Amino acid sequence: MQARWFSFRTQTFYEVTFSLPDDLDGNLRQWYRDYPLDDYNHTLIVGFSGKGEALAWWEAFCNTCNYDRSHDFHIPLAENVVAEVVEGNPAWYEDITYQHVREGTIPLPTGMADSSPK
Repeated sequence: MQARWFSFRTQTFYEVTFSLPDDLDGNLRQWYRDYPLDDYNHTLIVGFSGKGEALAWWEAFCNTCNYDRSHDFHIPLAENVVAEVVEGNPAWYEDITYQHVREGTIPLPTGMADSSPK
């Protein structure tokens, strides 16, 4: 798996390459047997942190459990994979960064001016 992302919080570009487990095919067969498609939606989820980490996990969401999430299945596939800092121009994202600051989604990143464009 390869990914590149921009962290609004740290104004940094990251890039990572990592592999999913070698035994994933066998595990998927077992998970689809244990959590059949008639009752579950299976999903590969990949997440990226603003601190330059990536993770991946498998989740089977129960469709027939009346929103009782205790029947769901989830398992990490890759955790805390550290990405490399790569070159990029944070100015490309300046307007949207200020919007996130105004909305309170993120604090003002270190090094950015306190005044934001209107």
